[in-house]
Amino acid sequence: MSGVRAKEAKALFAAGVPLPWDGESVYQSGGSGGHQVRTLFEGVYQVPLGHYMIATEKHIQLNQYSDFDYPRAGHGGPVRSDAEHAEEFV
Repeated sequence: MSGVRAKEAKALFAAGVPLPWDGESVYQSGGSGGHQVRTLFEGVYQVPLGHYMIATEKHIQLNQYSDFDYPRAGHGGPVRSDAEHAEEFV
């Protein structure tokens, strides 16, 4: 199953992966709006916000793609222009 990319569990259905319901997750999602990592399907978990995952037959790698170091409001610190912030992305 190499090369499968998915934002939603339904892509796994399309790839032929059997996805039984996770009874505990179904129960938890009823009152609290769901779990941050678990899904309604057994053995299927969400990739955390700000991350992407590369999975091959031999390796799984979770990478963080957004790691901004914003100063807290009202904590002073140097004030930088938009151009100075943009230079970090070049």
